[in-house]
Amino acid sequence: MLIFEHKEINGVQDGAYHHVLPNMCQSLMKFALKIAPAVRRSEKTALDKQRESKQKKQDLLRNKKILAVQKEYSNALTYIDMFHSPACWRTKNDAQKAFESLRSKAARMEAIKEQIRIRVIGFGWKDHHHAWSNYGVEYHPEDLFRHLIQKIIPEQTKRGIPEKPNMELPSRKATPQLGTLTSDVEALEHHYENDKEVVIKEAVKLRETLEAGGVTDRHEKLQPPRTSVEETMIYLEMSNCGCLRKKMEKSCPMVSRSCCCSEDKEYGAHSVKCRLFT
Repeated sequence: MLIFEHKEINGVQDGAYHHVLPNMCQSLMKFALKIAPAVRRSEKTALDKQRESKQKKQDLLRNKKILAVQKEYSNALTYIDMFHSPACWRTKNDAQKAFESLRSKAARMEAIKEQIRIRVIGFGWKDHHHAWSNYGVEYHPEDLFRHLIQKIIPEQTKRGIPEKPNMELPSRKATPQLGTLTSDVEALEHHYENDKEVVIKEAVKLRETLEAGGVTDRHEKLQPPRTSVEETMIYLEMSNCGCLRKKMEKSCPMVSRSCCCSEDKEYGAHSVKCRLFT
């Protein structure tokens, strides 16, 4: 067996093939020509499998990205709908009144987060996002509220309110242009726009599918934040109904619902309130 090593022989740095006998060179050349078609077919098959596997991985990654973009787009659509509903605090005065009507810290925090999400997620104003915490310590609702009324709400008159959210699909990298675009690049741009329209339609269908399955509920988000209910006031409403006990057993909350007031004519309105609250 010959081992062709690339080394210097007689002052000439050539391969060992050039230093074997002429008949052996011819024999090696004939053998190489004989097996060349089979070797090319084998290498082509291996390369095709590699390209196919690579393409499958790229398609899978692209589909995952498109699905994520569709979910973001459907979520942004809901937040834009929220801006045009009673759930949104459009002006500083509206924000001040709604914020002060919420008494608990948790209710204020969740409400102000939603107001910021309307602009950041719905409008795409990512540059006005505010972190919810700093080094593991949550910001106070008042801090987020100041950020909303001082920085975000004034931008509505400057930037305007978008009718629909932006969609960022995976696309080719933008490079500096020198001269006119080729037909191939224009075809790619046209294909990208067509894909974008299809993905937007699929995103709208995805939102309807999620709502039909009970995963999301856009109509719930369109409702304004509910103010906290004073428990003492609830008790006062119940105490006006003569047939209800002053102290109800916690183990049986259905007592007031099954109660039949004997003085419905006199306390009818109060009995209705009792059933609603309990």
